[in-house]
Amino acid sequence: MAWSARQLSHQVSSLNAKRNGIIAERNEARANLYQLQQAAGDLQQLQAKLSATQAEYSRVVELTDRKTAKDRDSVSQTGSIRKAETPKRPAR
Repeated sequence: MAWSARQLSHQVSSLNAKRNGIIAERNEARANLYQLQQAAGDLQQLQAKLSATQAEYSRVVELTDRKTAKDRDSVSQTGSIRKAETPKRPAR
């Protein structure tokens, strides 16, 4: 089968269009990959911050518990608070 110049030209144009489409898909895939890599990096930073925040929260809770226990012990040592007596009226 003999190919005419017109058929070859059409075939080349078709292949160029397919190639350009594939290049566009590749570029889009690269952009998506970059976004995913950025998101993964952001996620790792957030996980590190969360871990640090959890550690700080645990430390604060522990210190608060110690202070509460110390205050509770202090109140127990000084005795309970008594109700004030009602004032008596002077006799007339």
